[in-house]
Amino acid sequence: MQRGGGDRPWTNSLNPLSFVHGIPPGTPVLAATGAQDDNTLPRFQQRWVDAAASRGVLAQAAEVPGHDHGSILRWGGVPQRVQMLVDALPP
Repeated sequence: MQRGGGDRPWTNSLNPLSFVHGIPPGTPVLAATGAQDDNTLPRFQQRWVDAAASRGVLAQAAEVPGHDHGSILRWGGVPQRVQMLVDALPP
């Protein structure tokens, strides 16, 4: 369910929970969601992070102020966070 829940599930998108099993344990991952996102709600993000962490993925969540579903990729913190993820990879 999206947009805070409704009576019909949205069927035009992939469910990220369906892909958690394919992430190798120990992989650092950041799930970033805009604080004004009314589509990917914080509880959806947290559910994904919890599912990934339960499989040994080094999953973190970031709620980014000033961004919504369409603007999150313009977040100025993306390059720094990607570099941190790369630096966290095993040699």
